[in-house]
Amino acid sequence: MASTKSGESKNTIQEGRIRHALEERQQEGTSFRKLAEKYWVPSSTLSGLERGGLICQEGHAHQQKLTPAMEKALEDWCT
Repeated sequence: MASTKSGESKNTIQEGRIRHALEERQQEGTSFRKLAEKYWVPSSTLSGLERGGLICQEGHAHQQKLTPAMEKALEDWCT
């Protein structure tokens, strides 16, 4: 279970960098290439999300056995 937790925080950090990059794109019009270098996020990810794509967790939600709320409740119960 420890690997899941580190994976969750890694995903959260990555999603935070993506969010900041897209916000900067909207405010300043910075190119995807410069944002990719600055935030360590693939430029293809940024362009796909700006065109209306989903983040990984949302895109694979139909494959999950538990909803995020159920996962959180289970995690809280275990700890």
